[in-house]
Amino acid sequence: MPIEVTTSLRNATLGDLVETLKSQQDLRFDHVASGGRLSFKGGNLVIDGAADAILTETGVASGDAVLRPTDVFDGGIAERLGIPVKYLRRMRAEAIANGLDPNEYADLLDANVNTWLKADPDRKYLIRGFLAPGEGEGMARAFLSNAYAPYDNLDFLLAALAGAREAGVNLDVVGVDLSERRMRVKVACPEIAALAPVLLTNYRSPFDDTTPERALALESHGWLRPDDRPTVFAGFVIGNSETGNGSWSITPQITVLACRNGMTIKVDALRGVHIGAKLDEGSVVWSGETQRRSANLISSQAADAVRSFCSVEYLEAKVAEMEVKAGVKITNPTDTLERVGKQFGFSQAEQDLILADFISGGQSTAGGVMQAVTSVAQRVSDPDRAADFEDAALDVLELAVKLAG
Repeated sequence: MPIEVTTSLRNATLGDLVETLKSQQDLRFDHVASGGRLSFKGGNLVIDGAADAILTETGVASGDAVLRPTDVFDGGIAERLGIPVKYLRRMRAEAIANGLDPNEYADLLDANVNTWLKADPDRKYLIRGFLAPGEGEGMARAFLSNAYAPYDNLDFLLAALAGAREAGVNLDVVGVDLSERRMRVKVACPEIAALAPVLLTNYRSPFDDTTPERALALESHGWLRPDDRPTVFAGFVIGNSETGNGSWSITPQITVLACRNGMTIKVDALRGVHIGAKLDEGSVVWSGETQRRSANLISSQAADAVRSFCSVEYLEAKVAEMEVKAGVKITNPTDTLERVGKQFGFSQAEQDLILADFISGGQSTAGGVMQAVTSVAQRVSDPDRAADFEDAALDVLELAVKLAG
């Protein structure tokens, strides 16, 4: 049977995330293998001799690791082997949906991948996955360069939070998302607040704070219903990918008190790339000393970043920059929202939600367009999509201003 691992959380608590990441660490499987030791069989990845030694009738033998690829893994192997990713995913998924023989689709997929693995049999790759020894099929999470240097989510999270606490400000974890691609933890600093009258002129929250779910969410963070003051507060987002989908990061975020809309400021993010020395072939075990050095560095950098991001001076400066653009009037909202949707790849259903929140928000301005996008971020169920919406906030503001001109 395939291994069962929780890989997705949406709007979870910090405790939920830590528990999930600890359970993942128990099953973590990192292995460097050359193309000659890798193959696809029945659509699964097989790594020759990579499993723990197993007992057979003739003695102890090295077993093969068998892992079921995720969509992220398929994307990685398509990129590194030069196989069009749409074609690979079609072989895996669409052929079955169209009623083709699963064995024929598996044979076609296997043949394509194995041909290109054999084309360069000495090239080495890092495979990241989950594997429970002796318990059947594992999970192939990522297909990466053997020069990839992982920062595991749990280690990075604890180091970043430790550094954040060193900064000496009161922090509140207000949002936790996890997917196969990335971890994202939103941290607020409500005591670092500023007024944003232009950004929030005539703005109404599109959320009903009287619902039990909304009231409970507010109460859990000690937030009362906002008064009429146009208040925003400071914070940041801790982000990381274990599967090669971006760097680790600590990114400042400004949150609107009235609705909890979050606007990330990507240009000021502290980032670190996952690049290290090339790893030798075989199972990878990260030394305690290496992990300690990495954790100390991350904690120190996080402390410096949080001192900067969670300061009144920084918050007021960023609000002033946004307010220069936020008050620009939008004379043709329908056309503007349609063009914003196309530019940022929002689906029609997402565009409909943005339009509804734009109308509910009551701001016919560029800032109102940005607010609508960030409020929809709270509504979507997919954690990666929610992150995309919040990360697009200031770019949406810029485009709305441009279209209004």
